Amino acid sequence: MKKIIEVVGAILENPNGEIFCAMRPKDKSFPGMWEFPGGKIELEEDPKRALEREIKEELNIDIRVDKLFDEVQKEYEEFIIKLSCYNCTVLDFSEFRLVEHQEFKWMKKSELKTLNWVPTDVPTVDKLVELDYKIIYQKIRGVLGTTEIEIEVSSRKIVLNIISGGDWYQNTPKTLSELEKDLEMFYINKRIIDELILKVDEVYC
Repeated sequence: MKKIIEVVGAILENPNGEIFCAMRPKDKSFPGMWEFPGGKIELEEDPKRALEREIKEELNIDIRVDKLFDEVQKEYEEFIIKLSCYNCTVLDFSEFRLVEHQEFKWMKKSELKTLNWVPTDVPTVDKLVELDYKIIYQKIRGVLGTTEIEIEVSSRKIVLNIISGGDWYQNTPKTLSELEKDLEMFYINKRIIDELILKVDEVYC
């Protein structure tokens, strides 16, 4: 029976909604590939305490480990990796330095898949990208009553909801041009349309 190695990873997110990505060192397995920082759980060690310890050792920063985000079990030729990734809060970043990794990046969730990730981390990356979902909301008051616009947008999908004069309209435009045409049908001010398109463009690709 293959040995199961339990490891923990930290999902660190900055105020801009970007995720911390670390490149593995050249002298370890999967050299040059990207991962969430973290490491092995020691014997009888609490997973959250293990993650706090590993991040201090690897990045020289203090964190608070919050809720469990994802669990992945990946079988390799000689062992099985069980990875638990937690959302974490950075408490002190002032003395940050790379101790083990050779490079780091802060990346938007929609850009995460442009990196070459360690196989164990890929399912968690996929989950983060799917949850990169923003709701853009506008309420416009005019002579015809109230028009409410709600746009749900992820890196892969746009859902437009409009309530105008008591009627409800929904569509899933595939391009920003289609979204713009939908908004124009309701005689919405061009400035507001441009503002909404710009916000959607930040997420949708």
